Amino acid sequence: MDASNDPKGSKFKVFQPSDLSFPKDNTPEQEDSEVRGPETQSLQGQGPEVRDPQTNRPQVPNPALKLTLAVLRSEQNLAMGVFAGFVAAIAGAAAWGVVTAYAEYQIGWMAIGIGFIVGFAVRIVGKGIDTSFGVISAVLSLFGCVLGNLWTMTYFIAAQQGVPLLKAVSQLNPDIAVKIMVSTFNYMDLVFYGLALYFGYKYGFRQITEDELKQS
Repeated sequence: MDASNDPKGSKFKVFQPSDLSFPKDNTPEQEDSEVRGPETQSLQGQGPEVRDPQTNRPQVPNPALKLTLAVLRSEQNLAMGVFAGFVAAIAGAAAWGVVTAYAEYQIGWMAIGIGFIVGFAVRIVGKGIDTSFGVISAVLSLFGCVLGNLWTMTYFIAAQQGVPLLKAVSQLNPDIAVKIMVSTFNYMDLVFYGLALYFGYKYGFRQITEDELKQS
């Protein structure tokens, strides 16, 4: 139809595709790229963050770093870590008893020292990087504290009754041990036990960062 013969033609003109141009809107991905910059753009397309089920830390996307992490895990030895932690717990409990006998005063802060000793023993010998080593270390630290507290109370009771310490210790059995711990319980014991658990867990395994993996 000719626009000149159309009474409305004066208001319209023939449409040409080139006459229309839509403004270019940035897609969410483009806007996100412009905001984040080139350093983080390389991370696009990797999907949601995946965390390691054992360490609860983000998994390393680089295959070479994954290989390094696998090598570190292959060097772990839970059995040796448990053995070293058990020996350290016994040694810590004995040291607690000796210090108490020398000072004639129960030093509850020795529980923190037992947590340190047991934690480092499990960590160094077991070479653990998984949280399971921390849990084992915490349990052994608590065991060492309870044992040290028991031996300490046994020393005081033996001294009051005039019984040699070695004889009193040799006569300990589960029933007597429970009675001693219950009768001498103090709420501060819970504080010291909690600290031992905390430090035992914290130092029981090596917490690897991605930067350390890159340097190894």
